[in-house]
Amino acid sequence: MGWPFNRKEISEIWKWPHIFWLNIFGWWAEHAKTEFLRTWLSRYRFILCVYFTIVTSMMLIAVGVRCVQGGILDNMFTVFGACPGIVGIFKVYCLILFSKPLKNAMEGIDELFLDSKDPNETKMIRNTLKRVWIIFTFYLIMGSCISMHWVVRPVISAIFFGEKTRIVDTWPPFIDTWPQFFFSFCYQLPMILGLGHAFYIFDNIYFCISECILCNLAVLQYRLNRMKLKEKQGRSVDLVHSIEYYSKILRTCTYLRDSSSAVIIFQCIITVTILCSGVFIITMAEHTDVNVLMNLGEESTVVVFVLYFYCWYSNEIRFQCQDVCNAAYMSDWTNGTEENKKSLLVLMTRTAKPVMFGGILEIDLSTFFTVLKATFSYYNFLIACVSNK
Repeated sequence: MGWPFNRKEISEIWKWPHIFWLNIFGWWAEHAKTEFLRTWLSRYRFILCVYFTIVTSMMLIAVGVRCVQGGILDNMFTVFGACPGIVGIFKVYCLILFSKPLKNAMEGIDELFLDSKDPNETKMIRNTLKRVWIIFTFYLIMGSCISMHWVVRPVISAIFFGEKTRIVDTWPPFIDTWPQFFFSFCYQLPMILGLGHAFYIFDNIYFCISECILCNLAVLQYRLNRMKLKEKQGRSVDLVHSIEYYSKILRTCTYLRDSSSAVIIFQCIITVTILCSGVFIITMAEHTDVNVLMNLGEESTVVVFVLYFYCWYSNEIRFQCQDVCNAAYMSDWTNGTEENKKSLLVLMTRTAKPVMFGGILEIDLSTFFTVLKATFSYYNFLIACVSNK
């Protein structure tokens, strides 16, 4: 059958494979294809949510115990190890809570793509869907590999070095004997796989929807640039269609913004925590083994990578909305009727206030650098605390 982006019909190229991967853990049970799956996936999801909540609570208790008993370096190790789990459980609840607006955004994208008839527009859409497939596949593989690394690490340590280690710190810390080690591993394994999955699948959805929104904004600019208006013509059908098209794009952006604002803000906070903790551990620890360095490196890289693309897509969508305004102004409006000129003015007015992602915090590329500056400031504060001690 070949690559999916080479299929003849655009509707067959991209069918949101995220839904299948989301329902591996039942996060979107209500969107399953059959009544049987919807019923049993809902029960499966409930059990997993209870389990994840319990294990995450035990992990937070372990963080509190270590913070009381250990020094500042031990505390940073504990905080660093607990952050991915906290991000994961937060994204699990966001995936469930915002499943409807995310699904509406997906359906809005599908509707916009089917609206295209022009060969050049079709080519633009095909190229975009090819990039979307690449984004989805790359991020799925990268996230799965990171989750598997956390799972396999204690097994390798046990087989080759005879060391009994936990995947993450939870309370109570029972790994004194091999049966306890085995029980602890089995107890934490579903959590790591489930929360690791949620850690990257929400970002995957956001990036793919954002890429599709950018494509539709480019298609709208193309239509405005080639639109011809006539002085004796009534209200232009192409202009009316373009205004409706932009309204659909804005509605899709609104769905995405409403479902992602909490996650983006939380991602900013967690990036400061993880990045600062990781750098502090590397610079202050006297002896850091290769395994710890790998964990520090992969977590720090992933959170910076994710936050950067959240900021980049938000920034790019805002600028593309402004480019729509420029395209409307550069169109053939001087030859249009008074009615067409008023319609173009309405469109340009609507583009003057583009969608800003992040809710209470406006997200763009400057936000990314602000987070990095905050990380450096927090790091300097920790160094000062150690020096004073």
